[in-house]
Amino acid sequence: MTRRDDESARVDAFLDSYVWWREACDDVWSAYWAWVECDSGEGGRRFAAYQSALDREENTAVMHHERARRLSTLALERFRTTQARA
Repeated sequence: MTRRDDESARVDAFLDSYVWWREACDDVWSAYWAWVECDSGEGGRRFAAYQSALDREENTAVMHHERARRLSTLALERFRTTQARA
């Protein structure tokens, strides 16, 4: 894999993780409103689904943060390389 391929893969991974995180955020809101608006007999099940959605959102947020950090590191390395050549 070339350096450019690695950079492209990191950007793609970052964008993918952003999309997954946003989808997880939407799932949280959907689960929340399903819980808030449910009949009392479904409350426990709907609340459990909401908690699961929160857990998934947290996991995708952590993944997105890590990929953002990696991309930031790459950008900083590239900047330093450019500055060293100047």
